[in-house]
Amino acid sequence: MLDGCASVSLRRRSVTLSLVLGMISHISCAQAIHRPASAHYVSRSLCSVLSSAPSPDEELVVRGTYRYGYEWQDLYCVACLDKGRVWVDVGVPFPTTTALPKRGGTVNITVKGRLRSGGKYGHLNGYDYELKVTEILEAVVVSKSDSVFEYLPADAQRKVCQQ
Repeated sequence: MLDGCASVSLRRRSVTLSLVLGMISHISCAQAIHRPASAHYVSRSLCSVLSSAPSPDEELVVRGTYRYGYEWQDLYCVACLDKGRVWVDVGVPFPTTTALPKRGGTVNITVKGRLRSGGKYGHLNGYDYELKVTEILEAVVVSKSDSVFEYLPADAQRKVCQQ
């Protein structure tokens, strides 16, 4: 038989163990619940999307290089620069882990969204397509420069979407 002190000590350990196991269980469940819905996706390059002419209601996962600045925000890949300009309407925040340059920059992104064509879009209607972004899946800053591809520094040119 346990004396009073040993009994209290054993109960404290039991309660502590129960609390720790409960917290671990809660954390595991919370991680499973809050995992992004887009954890598994198949992305297509912008060039592939532009050559397939998707319907405007089709939700796509697209990767390319996002260039934004004072009066522009477009998406491109070098191999299909001649297929038309894509205005990007980013209606959602970037991941907090991505430190975007403040006034403009060049970022490789993978996004979920819908592509529209058949009109003119963006600043001064200077774009042939509009990509309405509903979720940003990946974002990696390439350069703090928001210059067009030809005027990006050489190291940044090597990092942008090529095809």
